[in-house]
Amino acid sequence: MGTRKKKTVRKVRVAHELPKRRRMAIDEAMKEHKTEDRPEWDRNSDWGDIRFNRKRIQPGTLRTVHLPLLNVSLGDAWPIPVTIIHGSRPGPCITVIGGIHGDELTGPSACTHLLSNAFTDEGKPLDPKSLAGTLRIVPVVNLPGYRMKSRYFPDGRDLNRQFPGDPGGSTTRRVAHQVWTHLVEDSDAIIDLHSAAKGRRNMPQVRCDLTHTSSYLLAKSFGIEISHRQEIIQRFSMTYQVAARLARTKFASLRLKVQFKWFRSGPRVQIDDTTGISPVRQSLRAPQYFYAANSVAY
Repeated sequence: MGTRKKKTVRKVRVAHELPKRRRMAIDEAMKEHKTEDRPEWDRNSDWGDIRFNRKRIQPGTLRTVHLPLLNVSLGDAWPIPVTIIHGSRPGPCITVIGGIHGDELTGPSACTHLLSNAFTDEGKPLDPKSLAGTLRIVPVVNLPGYRMKSRYFPDGRDLNRQFPGDPGGSTTRRVAHQVWTHLVEDSDAIIDLHSAAKGRRNMPQVRCDLTHTSSYLLAKSFGIEISHRQEIIQRFSMTYQVAARLARTKFASLRLKVQFKWFRSGPRVQIDDTTGISPVRQSLRAPQYFYAANSVAY
């Protein structure tokens, strides 16, 4: 009588569970993590005016500056509003952007909420007179796509697949270069808000390089269960390009691609009073984790 073949029981893996190899890489990175001494963020360090696109912003003030997406003498330069909240005390420069894809409306709505009087008036969370560091908020990056309710630029290209761009390339690549030069390179952290567009449904998720400890801590501060590591991001997306810089430098800009989708009967294609409330709260919570992760001097 032959022996009965032993039945193999396979482990059931939840769809969003990180593989063991990635979990180990994150654990090892967290064990080696040490806060960095950032003397330029210390309260006693020099802190003065900053310039953005040839405009001066004084400490403790809020100013909106228009950044042209194209440097052209004829035609539409597509100027986009960049609101800069320059705090009265030293700190990092954090950029919050929305509308990389023109048909994703949650990000622009969240940025608009952040700029309302409920957050920027005296005594509120984003009061420039009590803020440490600089916060730049860009509600819509893909202005022509936003006007057309389209994910793409007029030349049919996806802006989020063209970074870091090329000043002599296609229209979209020239815009990507402009955004990279003026909004990405000098940022200590970037929070890029995305959402599901028409015909799409997304689970709330954060995308970043989870083995970069500052990015990991910032991602965790959003309180979202699902996080993607940057390996899955396309090569020419902003997330991939910033992650590549992190691999080459000890400390550089980090970027989170935050996706929000409201669990309602259909996809979000219109803005109402409740759009963007959750990403606003989570974006406000995130910077304090970034301070703690990167500076013992602050």
